[in-house]
Amino acid sequence: MADGHDLWSILGIKPQDAVSGFAGGIVAAFVYPKAGIMPAVAAVVVGTLTATYVGPVFSQYIHKDLGSAASFLVGVCAMTIVKSMSDRVAKSISSVAKQEED
Repeated sequence: MADGHDLWSILGIKPQDAVSGFAGGIVAAFVYPKAGIMPAVAAVVVGTLTATYVGPVFSQYIHKDLGSAASFLVGVCAMTIVKSMSDRVAKSISSVAKQEED
């Protein structure tokens, strides 16, 4: 039976990158407190996933010494992009619904 460390390796996860992304998600949840619980949970999930899987690639591409800081930055940037995209989609849906009423 594999221990916890082996499971992280099998999934391709460096725990320090996952923690960095999780921390970024928590920061985002505090930055946008009026958004509600679901956007806060989404921020934590998006931050954790992107920091875990994109952060190490970004770190190697830019500079290897960044480590978890690169993962944190990638997670925060991803949350900003996802929030912007979701706001744009919501605005488009609202606009279409308003046009259908007219």
